Amino acid sequence: MRYRLDETRHVGALRIAALVEQDVTPSRFASAAFITGRKRPVALLFARGEVCWAMTPEGAALEKSTVETLMPGAWERFRRNG
Repeated sequence: MRYRLDETRHVGALRIAALVEQDVTPSRFASAAFITGRKRPVALLFARGEVCWAMTPEGAALEKSTVETLMPGAWERFRRNG
């Protein structure tokens, strides 16, 4: 499993990015090879001006430390890349 910060989107003065969990699994069956993948949001990051906050996709508040545990540097990267 791997975490990735998706591209930041702008909605008026609000910036939004999703921290997603993704994985890619190569497989083989008989003589055929194939790849399956999955991507799902685990956190949504929001910013308006200098104020940043995060939530789960279900709407619960997340602390900065929780986001940083999932993907170190994600909070600062989001804050910088407005």
